[in-house]
Amino acid sequence: MARLSRATGRDVSDVQSALRSIVDGGPSALSWLPGALQDVTGARWSICCSYAPRGDGMRLEQGFIAGASESMVPFTDQWLADKSVGWTAFNPMAPEPAQRNAVLTLEELARVSGIEDVRQTPVMRECYARFGLARDHQLRLLVCEGPSLLAYISVAESAPFSPTQRRALSALTSPLARRLSIERLLGTAETAHAALEAAMDQIPAAAFLLGAHGLVDCNQLGSSWLATDRTAKVQELLDAVQRGSHPSFRIIPVTTSTGTRRHLLVARVGRALRHACRVASAQWGLSARQAQVLELLSEGLTNQAIAAALKVSPKTVEFHLRAMFEKAQAETRSELVVRAVQMLG
Repeated sequence: MARLSRATGRDVSDVQSALRSIVDGGPSALSWLPGALQDVTGARWSICCSYAPRGDGMRLEQGFIAGASESMVPFTDQWLADKSVGWTAFNPMAPEPAQRNAVLTLEELARVSGIEDVRQTPVMRECYARFGLARDHQLRLLVCEGPSLLAYISVAESAPFSPTQRRALSALTSPLARRLSIERLLGTAETAHAALEAAMDQIPAAAFLLGAHGLVDCNQLGSSWLATDRTAKVQELLDAVQRGSHPSFRIIPVTTSTGTRRHLLVARVGRALRHACRVASAQWGLSARQAQVLELLSEGLTNQAIAAALKVSPKTVEFHLRAMFEKAQAETRSELVVRAVQMLG
């Protein structure tokens, strides 16, 4: 594949760096991404959005556009109200494996989706065409976490994209997936709607917020992990931040609204936690499906991601969670996992 020029490489590096650092009190990455993608790829216009169920249809959970009419976003949101599947070239609740995290032209998309002319799908005919965008050449990317869609991204221009432009978008796929996964983990589309410290309690894994000189905050599971030999463990976390890696934790830089630099560390799911979930499932009398939900929940997955993994609707996942809360005498997703860990003593 063609190499990036020095200038394009710098642009890609800048976007990768921005994706690695969350600003507490700042917006979702999708809000500034369309303009950044225009800069990186030289596209004429760019769209970034995410979807969520709404009644029998869909809605735009987030929608941002650069280089084209912003009125396309509210129009598409309303247009989706009675659409579930079949309106585009992929399943928005669980994209087909060949389309996940792959940069595709419309011609390539036609081949992998089996749709002869993608430009004749309802969304292209009724939304893109309405705003004069249906005939452009496009690069399309579905950013996914496993089978769950995190974001739909499209960049377009009047001429075919070069291999270099394609490589630039591909280089952003993994950083995008990591960033959007973390945003989901924090349970907020825009972190301005909840302080990071409060959002941490929604993370169903041990989570720690570290400042330059020590621990700033942690959630319930984090507190349990620190219960023995707290000083040594906090130092272990600080050392991990300095090295930039830890086998058991994901490390996410965070910049507060006042410019203070912090780091969020979230535990990766280990064998002990999976065992705790199995023990808890037996103790609480969970059904086989509820036991699956608990294990996926312990991996930090959102309801949407769990639904995609189990091939059920998010409403079904919510139904199982309510039953599990009652059986475990828990009130939140995080508390459910805490109680599972406590089963091991």
